[in-house]
Amino acid sequence: MNSIGVETGNEMLEVFREYRDNPDLWVMIITAARDKSFCSGMYVTEAAQKTAEKGKTEGIPYTWTVLTDIQDTEDTKEGFRSFVEKRKPKFTGE
Repeated sequence: MNSIGVETGNEMLEVFREYRDNPDLWVMIITAARDKSFCSGMYVTEAAQKTAEKGKTEGIPYTWTVLTDIQDTEDTKEGFRSFVEKRKPKFTGE
């Protein structure tokens, strides 16, 4: 598994919102249901640092903003296209 589908993404978003809105929670541990799973997509350490620096109320929305910005780049689109076409990506930095 190397992707998060719409249904799973929506479920995760609901859980993240519940976490964000609960002032008693400061740690969230995400695990996989399968023995072997991998899903890339963000710099977890940086996201955790920003959340700690900004506090949960500002840090979590910041992380989602970064993720949205990353997903909207031409290089991200090229990465997906090259994967589907089974070729090496040609990144431009855009």
